[in-house]
Parts: sequence; C-alpha cells; structure tokens
Amino acid sequence: MANVGLPGCAILQKAGLFFWRKGLAFRENLIRELIIENYHRFLLRRPAPSEVEYWLETYFEGTPLQDIAQAMQASKEHQILKNKILQNKIGLLHIPKTGGSALRDWLSIFIPHDRIFIYGSSDNSLLPQACLLAGHPDLAWLKAQGCTHIFCLLRNPIKRIISLYRYARSAVSGWPLHDPVKKLTFEEWLQPPEPEVRSHFDNYYLSAVGLPRPQNHGDSWSEDLCRSAVNAYLNLEAVGFIDNLPDFYARVAATLQINPPIQIPCKNTAKVNSSSDSEYPKKPFITPVLRELLERATRYDRVIFERILQIKELPT
Repeated sequence: MANVGLPGCAILQKAGLFFWRKGLAFRENLIRELIIENYHRFLLRRPAPSEVEYWLETYFEGTPLQDIAQAMQASKEHQILKNKILQNKIGLLHIPKTGGSALRDWLSIFIPHDRIFIYGSSDNSLLPQACLLAGHPDLAWLKAQGCTHIFCLLRNPIKRIISLYRYARSAVSGWPLHDPVKKLTFEEWLQPPEPEVRSHFDNYYLSAVGLPRPQNHGDSWSEDLCRSAVNAYLNLEAVGFIDNLPDFYARVAATLQINPPIQIPCKNTAKVNSSSDSEYPKKPFITPVLRELLERATRYDRVIFERILQIKELPT
C-alpha cells in the first residue's frame, strides 16, 4: 500500500526548504559583510569582489572568522601600514568628551600594546619606546616627549560640558569625577568649590595648551591669552571638530601617509564605562541660570572654538 503523507506535508516541506535557503543566504551575506568590514578595519580599503569570494569560500571550508581577521593582520599589506605609523611619535591632545577615545582606538589597530603610553596610568618604562601617547596630557608634556605629530579634536564647549557631566554621572566608580559628581545636580556641578572638579571644565581649552585660566570669573578679558590659545591649536598637525570627523580623519591619515578610515570610528564611552551604581542622566533643560553658568565656565573656550572653526572650515 502506498504511503500517503498527511495533508499539507508537501507544502510544509517546501516552506522548510525555502526558509532554510533564505537562512543560508542571510548567513552568507552576514559573513560577506564581516569580511568587508575587516578589510576596512585592517587594510583601510575596499576589497575586490574576488578577494571577498576567496575569504567567503575559506570560511565555508571551515576557517573561523577570527582566523581570517588574524590573517589580514599578519598580511604584508597590514604590516606596511603599521610600519608607516610606527615611524612616528604621535601625541593625542585629548580633551575629554571630544571623540579622542575613538581616535586612540583606531590608531591602536596598527600599534602594538607595548608601544602605547596612556598618560596617568601606564608604566613609565613604556614611555621611551611608545609611538602613541594618549590619555589627557597637556600640550607642553606632549612636546616635551618629542612627538612628531600632535592631533586634537574640538567640540562646542557648552555641549562638551553637558556631555562631561552626564559621563561623570555614569562612569565607573574610581573615575576622578564620578564620586564628587554623582549626587550633584547639573547646576550644583557648575559651581563647585573643589578645584579638582572645576579643572575638568572651567575654560579647559586654555589649560589643555598650557595657558593659565582666569582665577576669578570677573577678571578682565585677555585678548593675548585667547590669541595664544588659538595659535597653539592651529600649529598642531591636525586639529578638527567632532561635527566634521571625516575631514579630521582625512587630515590625520594624510599626515601619517595612510588611507583614511572608510567607516569613521565612533565610541560611546558613557555606555562602555557605565557601572551598576551609576546612571546616565537626561540632557538638562538649560534655564537662564544654567545658561549664565555655562557661559561663565566657557568664556574663553567659546571664543577659541569659534575662531578656530571659522579658520578651519572656510572653503579653500
């Protein structure tokens, strides 16, 4: 007697085959995208179709994606990029909450860990051989280490302070600003008596380049001080803005004689460094009182930022 299937069994079999094939195609496309992303990351270029197909075939023959990425890192092409970068001593004038962590992480793809010095946390024995100096040092310290290139990102000073406060409230315990800030409102934070808190936001664009900040907010305006700060930033090999990262990374890449990243690096440090005993507060509503406090804390920074922005963003 013939074996008669249940009603609809053939339809279910066809549907299963359809979804199996669709799932296989989805997986193949995902692996293809990851291979392309590795070319962007490690070789700073788009791959030829034949290169993608080669690695795709290699993957389906049993080679893990991690091994494919390691093969790209070990390639002659990647080594050439590394050697170009390692010929330099790169200093990052990293002003907090301006995108400096993403820049450091991108450069770190091509620089061995033992040749990266993080100011304030790395062992000093690493300093002589370091070719990437990061952390939050000021300009004078970077110059004293003999940096061949110094890069810096700037951000609207008021937006930077707001971002810094929100980050300080969400950062892991032990970060310098976390404990003194976690119980303060934004208004309270903008007028603390503690110098170690104020030093992180009060006209920071002056101190970052080694210039003195006004001792009192009522001090008379110093045009010489402002002009000196602007010149210090403009004399860096690459100074850019968080709102125009493609242009900044193009300048950095040109300085290092490599291709710029195809995918612009981005890092949300508040989410990366959040902890269970912290929160990430909403952006504060800027009242007239807060506006006055913010403008006071960025009296020089706003002018410095606008002058550099006007010079750097003018069409050539």
